[in-house]
Amino acid sequence: MEAIAVTDYRALDAEIQRAVRALAAFRAELARDPEAAEALDALAPFRRVSGKTVFDALAAHSPVSFEIPFRDALRRWVAELTMARIARPHEVTLAKAIAEASAHFTLGKGRKVSYREALYGVVASPLPIEARAYLEAMAERGDDVASAARAVTEVRFEAAQRLGLARPSSLSLAIPRGELVAFANALLTATDGASAHVLGEARLREDRTRTAPDATLAVRVALARNAREGWPARLTARWFLDLFSSGDVASGTLDLTRGLRVAIPKLPEALGASSFARALGAFGYAVAEAGTAPSLPFVLAREPLFVRAHRFALVFASLPTSESFQRRALGLAPSVARDQARAIARASLVDARTIAMRFLLTDDAKLPARDVFEELSSRVFGAPLPSGLTAAWPLARGDEAARLAALATAEPLANELVSRFDDDWFRNPKAAMHLRAIASAPAREEPRAEGDGGGGGVDPLDAAAALRLARRFEEAIA
Repeated sequence: MEAIAVTDYRALDAEIQRAVRALAAFRAELARDPEAAEALDALAPFRRVSGKTVFDALAAHSPVSFEIPFRDALRRWVAELTMARIARPHEVTLAKAIAEASAHFTLGKGRKVSYREALYGVVASPLPIEARAYLEAMAERGDDVASAARAVTEVRFEAAQRLGLARPSSLSLAIPRGELVAFANALLTATDGASAHVLGEARLREDRTRTAPDATLAVRVALARNAREGWPARLTARWFLDLFSSGDVASGTLDLTRGLRVAIPKLPEALGASSFARALGAFGYAVAEAGTAPSLPFVLAREPLFVRAHRFALVFASLPTSESFQRRALGLAPSVARDQARAIARASLVDARTIAMRFLLTDDAKLPARDVFEELSSRVFGAPLPSGLTAAWPLARGDEAARLAALATAEPLANELVSRFDDDWFRNPKAAMHLRAIASAPAREEPRAEGDGGGGGVDPLDAAAALRLARRFEEAIA
């Protein structure tokens, strides 16, 4: 294999792009079949862009000033690929622990289920008693899953330190972690009252005021099963075509995606209105990925923690919380549209608080203490999750910081789209062009300095940002 000079940024960029694709394919196979994926070593052919030698050599190289962002982006990706390569065996162990069918589901005749099956059961079960039984099965597998998750966290942390980094996310986080922690805590505090109101309403609807609260209630709220009007029978790509077309549906193209290769992932099963919101989010993420400028090097067009893509996902997923969307896209009467928008807003509140909790519980340097886990899960779900799930749920997805940063910065984009292009911006060709222009900019978004009202970047996070988002939820669920 021919060596690539560390000064050949374009060649390194092409190699990194191939490595990232290989890693994504490996992880998809790992989720599908851990046993089959174990034999795959996706990054073995890409050692030169997934090791300390090139990482250090890039740091030592001093390019001309306009190439410094290119060099720094290369280093971010080399660091991420290095940690992924070293953690691969532990990711396999974790995937096996998730897939092992050894937990007892005790209802009816009883059977053995995997952690993954139990998690699906918690979400999909319409009956509270069934959801609780699946939650107990999850907790039974908790220790093994937590142990494997701990190994992934520890080995990534050790690899980061060998690279000279304080923690795995040190290079990838443009927003200081301290700001994200403060925002997550402020958001939980600002929405505690609204959350208690929403969960209290749900308990009354289920007529369960005489039974002890349990965490599965919040999961059912997050599904918004009671907002069932106007949706198609199942989720298909055609639905996106009809929804985002400006009128020429027969042409089979959308202004938003014309000329782009949008890779829409496998769509979720329609378990409730939130399934459609999540599908919209997946579509928004795919648009952000496909909309990157082909003229930009891969490492500048995408970040290991792709905040912009998560922001697009949240903006698109929030569409059903709008009464206007319910009327114009689903054709509902005003009273029905209002009720459904409110139900999905309640679900979005649970989701937002869960994003904050996941970030606080899935530190990339250490796993949570049991008391912290119990306090946060009780606060978000209205009742503590079983202690057996400490460090087993929620499992770190690797981009929790990006999801939280996107949550903190999605509202300004959503407001801009409505103010510039009206409530039905999703069918406005000018809004489509605006979103495509945003997607084509370099991926790195540094926080703006105080008082800097122009240029790129995002506003620094603070308690005021959390309060603004909390007020938005209060208005939507009122």
